[in-house]
Amino acid sequence: DYTVLKNNSKYIIETKDGKKIRQFEFLNQTENAIIGKQENSEVQIEKNNIDKILKPSTGKTIPLVVGIVGAAVLIPAYVGNKPVGQ
Repeated sequence: DYTVLKNNSKYIIETKDGKKIRQFEFLNQTENAIIGKQENSEVQIEKNNIDKILKPSTGKTIPLVVGIVGAAVLIPAYVGNKPVGQ
């Protein structure tokens, strides 16, 4: 069901031959294809060649980045910490 695709939204398209099309910006659809932009050029993908359509998830990336930055700051602080009086 391609009616859930929103205009000007970005998706990841996986084709039946295993190819991933990232940063696909959906524009429109015809009876047999979906039309969008990728890297400033128009792309048309046949619907019968599409295996999956995924929405990129930033929700999982943000906590990962925050955790890495936090560890990079806290670990050196604890390693360099010496007991009082030494």
